[in-house]
Amino acid sequence: RTQYQKRETEIESLLLEVLRKQTASVPPPVPLILSEDEHFLKGILPSLQRLPPNAKEQIKFQIDKLLHDANCVHNPVEFNLINQFGPVDD
Repeated sequence: RTQYQKRETEIESLLLEVLRKQTASVPPPVPLILSEDEHFLKGILPSLQRLPPNAKEQIKFQIDKLLHDANCVHNPVEFNLINQFGPVDD
């Protein structure tokens, strides 16, 4: 029994040594730098998560729609139908 306890102590010591080496070799996490937009979105996330599922989907749809509309205003795709098909005769 004494030999078993001695072996168990040796195994525990080896395991502790391995664990110490592993934690020492792991680099500390790099702090994440968030943009102003990411801070804003993370700020409204708790409010969004508290909503019931149907309200949450409606809010997400409205946000997508607002972004789509804003992109269309600031980055309009020009469809020049007159140049493409010619003038329309009345």
